[in-house]
Amino acid sequence: MFILTTFTDLVQILPSQFHMKNRDVIEDKLNEKYANKVFQKVGLCICLYDILKASDGVTGYGTGNANVNVEFRMIVFRPFKGEIIHGIIRTCTPNGIQITTDFFQDIYVPRTMLFDECVYDDTEQVWIWRLEGSDIYFDQGTVVKLRVEKENWNSLTGVVTAVATDNADIRAMATAPYSIEGSMAEPGLGGVDWCAMTLSPRPLKPHERILTNEDGCIDTPVRPASPVHNFGTLAVHAGSHHDPATGAVIEAISLSTTFAQTAVGKPVGAYEYSRSSNPNRDNFEEAIAALEHARYALAFSSGSATTANILQSLASGSHVISVSDVYGGTHRYFTQVALAHGVEVTFSPSIELDVSELIRPTTKLIWIESPSNPTLSLVDIRAIATIAHQHGILVVVDNTFLSSYVQTPLDHGADIVVHSVTKSLAGHSDVVMGVAAFNSDELKQRLTFLQNAIGAVPSPFDCWLAHRGLKTLHLRARQQSLNALSVARALEASPHVIAVNYPGLDSHKQRKIALKQHRDGLGGGVLSFRVKGGHQAAELFCQSTKLFVLAESLGGVESLCEIPSAMTHAGIPKESREAIGIFDDLVRLSCGVEDAEDLVRDVKDALAAAVVGPKITNGLKTNGAKNGDAGGDSTPR
Repeated sequence: MFILTTFTDLVQILPSQFHMKNRDVIEDKLNEKYANKVFQKVGLCICLYDILKASDGVTGYGTGNANVNVEFRMIVFRPFKGEIIHGIIRTCTPNGIQITTDFFQDIYVPRTMLFDECVYDDTEQVWIWRLEGSDIYFDQGTVVKLRVEKENWNSLTGVVTAVATDNADIRAMATAPYSIEGSMAEPGLGGVDWCAMTLSPRPLKPHERILTNEDGCIDTPVRPASPVHNFGTLAVHAGSHHDPATGAVIEAISLSTTFAQTAVGKPVGAYEYSRSSNPNRDNFEEAIAALEHARYALAFSSGSATTANILQSLASGSHVISVSDVYGGTHRYFTQVALAHGVEVTFSPSIELDVSELIRPTTKLIWIESPSNPTLSLVDIRAIATIAHQHGILVVVDNTFLSSYVQTPLDHGADIVVHSVTKSLAGHSDVVMGVAAFNSDELKQRLTFLQNAIGAVPSPFDCWLAHRGLKTLHLRARQQSLNALSVARALEASPHVIAVNYPGLDSHKQRKIALKQHRDGLGGGVLSFRVKGGHQAAELFCQSTKLFVLAESLGGVESLCEIPSAMTHAGIPKESREAIGIFDDLVRLSCGVEDAEDLVRDVKDALAAAVVGPKITNGLKTNGAKNGDAGGDSTPR
């Protein structure tokens, strides 16, 4: 709903204001000019958030004013398409419903965006949802939730233009500088009170709560003892038990699906059936728990299956808060699957800024990706966990981008850490798998039940491969981080690049969080950047690399490149993507363990081919004409 938008402007400080602090004057002038005003294709500016840069004041000729160039960020109201927002019914007309918030009035739900069973009562001037046996009224003042479907912009010059129509709603939308159209024609939308009553049959009983005490706050579960050994030693030895019969140093692959019993209900060993548990899975889970500083870990058949099992643990009627720029598969599950079984997800592009305002009585979970995918934004895990736990809300951190080596979220207050094992943990692009780690006995009981009941478990061979990959995680993760830093610095210095997103750079806007949360301030092996020339240049870059392979995924020993807007995040509407920084010219790189100088050279050559190449024909510059090839081998792999 709220985003941070960067502006630049010239602020004039009058001589009469020289006795005041420059910053106070600048803040007042920026709020006066921007706050509570709509800017085309930007949104409704709420207030100044921070000042990024301010130049030295230059005295204006003949005025004596000090002219200061300022770069600053405003808090902007601009919900993205598909976002669920709350509002209050202001008026009803035959054409639909007008919704208002405390600060924005131009929200409309057309009659075509209401349930088919809705009818308009001319006498009471209200919409009624006629259900079998009861009528539900959309009364004035009712708190509702709706899905954003469309935004409308009208360029105003200060004079409201008359609109030739008898439809008051259309006239209002035509004259409002910015308006939003929404829908309430889906299960879970509409009046908050009767919607909650429909979706949530009853509150959880005390014995059904997860981690919460009688006050509704989180009880911090017992943590495991501090490890005796360092990370590399744990990576090699945790969960790696020598075979007592043969003395084998490397575990065998236990492919059996079932295990013998000496009597009914009395298995020979610890295992009965491989969906419930398996030696290879147990060993892998033990290793993950050790590396994540957790008491427990559970493995699943994929990262998406891990997400599904955690969301499935929530009761119908539950509410989840998530960062906006999550992995595309997670966004798809939240918006299309979770909602279908009564779990609503609210996305926030600035979760640390507005998490307190987004919390509801039904909020059960906050979902974080840090760094986020693919814009590499960071979240202060401890800050979010502190607020969440005061309200009895669990915090889940997707740690896929950094791996257990670079970041251990449980140490910063998270309740559950999840990974797509497919990526950095397994590390060789030959396993599809997921895992969750945590400390709570209650979570262990509930998620183990779902792991077995739903049955989305990995095969013994996948567990064996992933466990083998873990043994070199510390070596790979450090080298990948160093390689990514070298590539990020080269991109930052390139005239062909608009911006670079990498938390290992000192220029990253949240570098302080990286220094606090990441081992040695490492940035991980993934970065993204915007290339000049739009989507065409981005695609040509990916086709021109020799070492970076054009493919989805990340975290493997080989380097990969991809275009999120057309690949991993293609399922997210364009307006929603761009609102969180996923533009068509954004390229995501996953750096492998090759030599850094080779990767840097590959990136530079591909940039030249993608940006400079199209401007050259027969060796002569053509002033930007787009004829001719980029030069070199640009055939897609």
